[in-house]
Amino acid sequence: MILPSSGPAPGSPRSIACYIITGATIPAGCSPAIGIAGLALGGGLGVLGRAYGLVHGSRLQRSEFHRESLPTALTAALIEAVTTQRAQGQARELAFTPMGGAYNSVPADATAFVHRGEKFLLEWTTTSDPIQPSATTQTASQWLGHIRQLLHGLGTGRAYQNFSDPEIADH
Repeated sequence: MILPSSGPAPGSPRSIACYIITGATIPAGCSPAIGIAGLALGGGLGVLGRAYGLVHGSRLQRSEFHRESLPTALTAALIEAVTTQRAQGQARELAFTPMGGAYNSVPADATAFVHRGEKFLLEWTTTSDPIQPSATTQTASQWLGHIRQLLHGLGTGRAYQNFSDPEIADH
């Protein structure tokens, strides 16, 4: 059993070993100078954590930037998708992060943050309780795929770097 600590972050070999042993990763910092990160500080998750879940459960997330408002019918479909036919032990979330304003006043090539013409970032997330038999990674992935189908063609095809999406090609 691997217990969390607030000391220096585990190095890559330990993080990889944690994944191999448990099938999940830990929300730790990415260098010895960063002791805790990710969920512990309310921030994003690392690439492995998003793809494979964390030791306390399985959290899968997708995201995409949007330049236009979503159609009203789609908004209703998204609400229905979050609230209906949910597996016991599975939480679902849609998070809209507004962009525009000062974000878009800086040229895209002026900083590492290139998302300068977007109206909002939409993240869709599932967290599954590993004790619940119906809350599997497969049911979570199916739900994420359903949301991706609903949104098909409406986003920019780009994800925020800290919330990368393995289903979106690199730009």
